[in-house]
Amino acid sequence: MRRARRPRSQRGSSCLDKGDDDDAPDTDIRGLLRPQDMYGDENPRTDMGAYEMQVAECFDMRALDGDATLDCKVNILDLIYIRNRLNQSVATGDNWQADVNDDGKINILDLLYSRNRMNTKCDEE
Repeated sequence: MRRARRPRSQRGSSCLDKGDDDDAPDTDIRGLLRPQDMYGDENPRTDMGAYEMQVAECFDMRALDGDATLDCKVNILDLIYIRNRLNQSVATGDNWQADVNDDGKINILDLLYSRNRMNTKCDEE
């Protein structure tokens, strides 16, 4: 069973692109620049609330908790992937994948989370 996600707007939420572009801060609570162009229409709008949704978050490809490499397995490759991104920004490139515990940071807790799920596969969850 999948764990509960951080409280933020989900795909299809009425809060997406409904913020005030003039009064919103330049970054969201994670440091992600806002607004993001979610629909690729070159008309970016700020989301309501503390989080700005990224395109990658609209298409959450992680089928298995702890799977940072998105290969449907939790193994040593996931730990290496996370280790190589420790203390980097979640908002940079594909670093969001290394934040397997969804706390907005890439740290030792992500390593522990994946380690505790070692040797699981999508069909075993």
